[in-house]
Amino acid sequence: MYKKCCVVIPVYNDIPTENENLSIIITIAKLSRFDLFIVAPNDLDIKYYQEHYDCNVLRMDARVWRSKDRNKFPNYNRMMMSVGFYRKFDDYQYMLICQPDCLILKDGIELESLCDMEYDYVGGGILLQRRITSCPQNMAL
Repeated sequence: MYKKCCVVIPVYNDIPTENENLSIIITIAKLSRFDLFIVAPNDLDIKYYQEHYDCNVLRMDARVWRSKDRNKFPNYNRMMMSVGFYRKFDDYQYMLICQPDCLILKDGIELESLCDMEYDYVGGGILLQRRITSCPQNMAL
């Protein structure tokens, strides 16, 4: 049986900026009814996250996450489109990915209601190299 939804916060720096810190604190406070995961590359020092936030920290292979230039993340988009990333969350029917530059304004009841709508995807458009000629039935953009 699946758990309903988890919240994933990808992080990129050993210590978050002031705005990222605020975003993470608010996300955890507003969505504490869900399982929360901070996701970081395995070469990132995660001590700050473990000491300051009450949520799970999941490590990902840094080679998948980063390019050779440690400060650039072109591989991050590829990771977010990979089946392997989502398999780490197989126990969940839905996932909310909260980038550390977003601000959650509503509590978890709103997220539960959105999950009950049973959409496969809710978010911005995805740029593909080929033209999309139809939209899957359960997709909201």
